This record gives sequence, structure tokens and C-alpha cells, in this order.
Amino acid sequence: MQRVLPCRTVVLCLLIVAALAAQGAAQCTTATGGGGFVNSPFTAQTGTFTATFDATPSLSNMNSVVALSHGAGTAYAAFANLVAFNGTMGVILARDGGSYSGPTPAIPYSGGNTYHFRLVVNVPAHTYSIFVTPPGGSELTIGSGFHFRTEQNTVTSLDNLGVFVGATSGTLTVCNFSTGIPQPNFAVSVSPTSQTTAAGATTNYTVTVTPSNGFTGNVALSASGLPASIGSSFSPSPVTISSGAASSTLTVSPDASTAPNTYSFTITGTSGSTSHSTGASVVVTQATVPSFSLAVSPASQSVTAGNSANYTVTATSHNNFNGGVSLAASGLLAGESAGFSPLTISVPANGSGTSTMTVTTSTSTSGSSTITVTGTSGTLSATAGTVLTVNSSTGNVFNVRTACGAAGNGSTNDAGAINHCIALASAASGGGIVEFPAGTYASTSIHMMSNVTLQLDAGSTIRGTGAMDPAEPNPFSAFQDFGHSHFHAALIWGEHLSNIGFTGTGTIDGGGRLVTGNPGSGQGDKAISLRECNNVTVTGITIRNGGHFGILVNGIVGMTVDNVHILEANQRDGFNLINSQHVTVSNSDIQGSDDSMCLKSDFALGRDVLNTDIHIFNDHILSTGNNATRPGTAVPH
Repeated sequence: MQRVLPCRTVVLCLLIVAALAAQGAAQCTTATGGGGFVNSPFTAQTGTFTATFDATPSLSNMNSVVALSHGAGTAYAAFANLVAFNGTMGVILARDGGSYSGPTPAIPYSGGNTYHFRLVVNVPAHTYSIFVTPPGGSELTIGSGFHFRTEQNTVTSLDNLGVFVGATSGTLTVCNFSTGIPQPNFAVSVSPTSQTTAAGATTNYTVTVTPSNGFTGNVALSASGLPASIGSSFSPSPVTISSGAASSTLTVSPDASTAPNTYSFTITGTSGSTSHSTGASVVVTQATVPSFSLAVSPASQSVTAGNSANYTVTATSHNNFNGGVSLAASGLLAGESAGFSPLTISVPANGSGTSTMTVTTSTSTSGSSTITVTGTSGTLSATAGTVLTVNSSTGNVFNVRTACGAAGNGSTNDAGAINHCIALASAASGGGIVEFPAGTYASTSIHMMSNVTLQLDAGSTIRGTGAMDPAEPNPFSAFQDFGHSHFHAALIWGEHLSNIGFTGTGTIDGGGRLVTGNPGSGQGDKAISLRECNNVTVTGITIRNGGHFGILVNGIVGMTVDNVHILEANQRDGFNLINSQHVTVSNSDIQGSDDSMCLKSDFALGRDVLNTDIHIFNDHILSTGNNATRPGTAVPH
């Protein structure tokens, strides 16, 4: 006979089933793309606690977060701890104060997979550590000692779980969320996360095991993921944790057969049934052989014919090279000769040695040459270059001190004397050289003239002072910014000139009178400014504190720039080359915070001109904030 249950028993069963179903539903929280934060409260936590949960993003590269807060939150800023599935890079990150961060190598994720997270949260200290276990893998560290989000760095308790999908589609489901008092544990970290070494050499990392929640004991260390040609060892291993963190030196040793490449590997610490890992990489380069390099200083000098110039040649060991390096010079002008003392440099392993090169000129020598110094040792050789400019002893050389009365004391305004010397040199038959011997020449705006070269000897500086020339009118200024439209607001300027130059080893310094924005009354914004000039040479000099531009040239036909140092990283643009043809820029150091080496066309001249036949090579170009090189066309700002 079939048994009939009493009505009250059936009702009780249904209630139990409903309660179990409700409990199962409560264990998972799902957020949907296009919606807001989905919040679930939990028991308030005020000390150090552990939170664990399983998170499943439905899509790859889907922006979404799991977060903890004090009270329900509706925006990112309301949450103290945030674990993010990054949508751009497809990796797992966590919030650290004012930004998101993660380990190197990064931890990727894929849609449809479930990731187990463990957060160790210290509410009073406002810090937390984040760990994740990918499907089928071991626990990895996302971050240790991360700070609460900046907006929540004074919160005193956490009692809410928030889940959010920032993408327009997809879901993020969080299940099995729980909190508890953290068990003794440890974390593994490595510094640096990447090293570079040659095949056949070794490199070291520091692996640190940091205990938490009173953990003590031994932690065994191992490295996995490296090919057989790369060995690894730890010293010591295991590490013993008695109170605080302990470290071990990991030595990675690629043998000589290891192919150049980047190799990622995993470092794992194990204590009993607990293990934690972190990632690192080693960049293996081609096996090295002993060698040496040469350098010559100064990079350039100027002398009068019949005199000599001394240079220091330095030979430096690489990869344990040691031995004698024999020296020779080439590229000398007629009437020049070079000698070395000593002729052979003795170079110790991983050290250096020097020799003095003396270049002697005859009274008939004239011109500029690049002298190449070659060092040889057995089958090895290296070269380095320098520039020597020899001025004719009978030529038109006007010393700004002796010929024109400049003080060169750093305080007297020498602009009158300098401009007088420039006029004398320009009027001389065949032009002339205005020579600046060692000293500091304070000056307002200097006006270049045709057939004149400014020669800045070693130890000489032209430094801006007082009021610079005002900007001249330009009917075409609406087509580019102020700095590109006006040429006279400069320490040195010239327009419609031929055969001009700047040479030597001295310095042109704006002296604080050149600004990076639009100049006010008495201010300039350029160190050197040239408009529509032909046959321009700039060699050897250094330019500092140029304001908006170290060098601005527009409409130049024929220009050579070699071995010049434009050091404008604390200013704005290094070198702007505009509407110009037949230009070579070589062997130079060009730095700026904006556009360091800029090639473009604009309408400052009132006509369309193209940059053509431009050669830039063997230069060091650096921008600290924008474009190292910028080709293009200027537009109104």
C-alpha cells in the first residue's frame, strides 16, 4: 500500500528545499555589463582577516572588478580593495593606492574560467595582499602590502562585497565568498623580476619569503619553466623563518649554447602542503668575448695655425679584456701630425688606461677635420673620433676681449662688444671669426651677420642677461604658435644671412632669460634663432636653458650640425628644423622635454616650403615628456 505523508511533513520538506535553494543562490553574486555595482553585505571586519571567493568572467578582455567596502558602493571610489579583470591587457590586477598594479610577468585570464582569490586584509593598517589560483595551477601573488584605494584610506571597517562589470556586455559571477581569521602563511617575492646576462655567464636574484599571521618554519625553494641549458640554484634552500622575512640568492646560469631570448620562469616556495609562487624572467644575450672601447676627449677643439692641441684617449676593458692597445691617428689635415704618449695603453681587466694625443699644426694649416683614433690589440680594434678646427694665423680672427673690449666676467653686459666684433668680422675681406676665449660673457640679444663664425673656446660661455629683443611682427602668425612665428626674441638671432657658423667647445646658456612659453617684456624663448639663411655650420658647442627652443631654424638652405650638445631636458624643444633643405645632423646629443628633434613645415615665412634632403644619423635623441623625434606639419594652436 502506498504511504501518504501528512500535510505538515510535505510542507516542512518544501520549506527545507526552498531554504537550501535560497542559500545556494545567496552564495553567488552576478554583475552584468551595462549595469551598476551589485552589493552583498557581510559581517563587519575591523582587524586583520582573510576573504576568499571564486570569480568567473564570462568574457576575455572584459573590464570588471570584485571589491570590498564599508557599506554598499555605487562607484569605484567607494571601495577600499579592488581586484580587477583588466579589459585592455587581459590580465588580473589589484588596486594599490592611486592606481592598479600587478606582477611581472603578468597573470592572464580567459573568459569562462573560474579563478580562486584569497585576500589578506589589514583594516587598521589599510593594506592588503592579493593571491589568485588559476584553474589547474598553484597560487600566485598579485601583490603584497598593497594600499587601500586612496579615497578609502581612513575606513575603519569593511562589511560589503561589490561586483561590477565595466564593459557593455558580459557577466562576472562571484561565488563562495567567505571571511575568516587568517591562518599562518607566507608570500614569495623576487627582486629584480628580470635580469640580463650573456650566454655562458651568470646572474643573481634575491628571493624573499615573507611570513604572515605568525608563520614559522622552513620554506623550500625551486625554479621551474627554464630550458635544460639554463641552470638555477638557491643559497640557502630551504630558508628558515623564525620571526621576520628571510631571503635566498637565486643564481641563474645559461650555458654558452643558450640561444639569445627572453625566458620566463616560476619561483615556488613550499612548506608542507602550502606553496606560493611568483614569476621572473631572464634575458639571455649573445655569448660575450673580451674586447675594449676607445674614447677621445674633448670632442672638439680650435687652435690657431702653428699651435698644437692635446686630447686624452681612454681605452676601457670589457668582458675581462686585458693587454696592450696600440694607437694611431688618421684624417689629419695637410701640415698636421699626431703623436701619443704612451703609444701603447696598458689596459687592466675590467679597467681602463689613458694616453695623451698631441696634434701639431703648421702655420699653413687651415680648416676643420675629424680625426679618427684607432686602437688595436691582436685581432681586436676600436675607433673614436674628435674634431680639430685650425684657424689661419693670418686670417680675420677678432678676439672679443682684446679686439672689442668684452669683459667676460659674467656680470658686465658684453652685448655691445660682441655685436661690434661681429660687425668687424662681417666687414673683413672674406668674413671672419669672432673668438670667445675662456670666460663668461653675459649678454642681451646678439645679432648675427653674414660671413661670421662664433668660435667658443674651451671654458667659454655666452650667458643671457638683461632684456632680450622683442618679437618682431609677423603677418602670418595665425598659422602656427607664437614661438614658431617670431625670431628676434632670442639670445642669438639672424635672418637673410649667408656663411655663418658656431664652433668650438664652449657653451651658450640662456641664463634664465629664455622662457618655455610666450615671452613677456624683456624675455626671449630661443637660444639660437635663424630665419632664411644659407650655409650654416654648428659644431662642438653645448646649448643649455634655451627656453622654448635650443635651436629654431626656418627656411635654411645648407646646414651642417655635428657633435653638438643641445641639453634642453629641463626646458622644452631641443632642435626645430623647419622649411629647410640640404641639412645634416650627426654625432650629436639632442635632449628636450617636448619635441627634441622636430622636422616639419609651417607658414611662418608666408609660403609653403618642404623639408627636403635631410640626413640625421648617429645621434642620441631624448625626450623626457613627449616626442624624441617629430616629423610633421605645424597647425594653429
